[in-house]
Amino acid sequence: MIFLNNLNVYFKTCEIQYHLTCPCYTHEKMGSIEYLHHQIIELGLALFAHSKLPKTYWKDPFLTATYIINRLPSKADLNNKSPFELAYH
Repeated sequence: MIFLNNLNVYFKTCEIQYHLTCPCYTHEKMGSIEYLHHQIIELGLALFAHSKLPKTYWKDPFLTATYIINRLPSKADLNNKSPFELAYH
C-alpha cells in the first residue's frame, strides 16, 4: 500500500493522469492497447534496422517511435487530434 501512495504522489508531482482498470485477459478488452504496442514495436524495429546503430542504442528507436506515434492524429478515439495535442492543448 505504501508503494501505491508513493506512486500517486509521484504521478501528481509529474502531472501524470492515469486510470485503473480491472485485469483484462481477453483480446477484445485489450485490442486497442495491443494494436498500439504492436505499432510501437514494428516502427521501433524498422527504425533500428535502418539506422544501423550499435546494439547499445537499442532503446532509442523505440523512444523515437513512441514520440512519433504520440504526435500523429488519431481518428478512432481522439477526434483527429494527437495524444500530445490532447495532453498539452
